[in-house]
Parts: sequence; C-alpha cells; structure tokens
Amino acid sequence: MVNYLAVLVAAIVAYAIGAFWYSPAGFGNKWIKLMNFKKKDLKKAKEKNMTNAYISTFVAQLVTAGVLAYFIE
Repeated sequence: MVNYLAVLVAAIVAYAIGAFWYSPAGFGNKWIKLMNFKKKDLKKAKEKNMTNAYISTFVAQLVTAGVLAYFIE
C-alpha cells in the first residue's frame, strides 16, 4: 500500500529543491546567463501570472512521487 503522506512530503521536498536550484542563492543567476535572458524578458515573466505554472509543477511532482512509490512497492 502506498504511503500517501510520504508521497506528499516527497513532492514538497522536490518542489523546494527545484525552487532553490533556480533561485539566486542556488544556480539561478548562472542559469539566466546561460539561457541568454534579458532584463526585459525577466520583467515580462514577473508580470505574467505564474500561478498555473507553479500549480502544474507541483502536480507533476506529486504524480512523479506517486508513480515512484507505486513501483518501489
């Protein structure tokens, strides 16, 4: 039987690691530079409603953790 609490915690941890990874404290500045983003592009992204992107990313993390838990079991 899949432990749904463990799946939820795994999804939260994976989401937090991703948030750190792309933050300025992690590798965000380097990623921005390598992707050749301009300040104008970043400003447009901040103005855009990113709620759907955040929610879909978290749902994808939940699905990934659930499938992995299922196959491990």
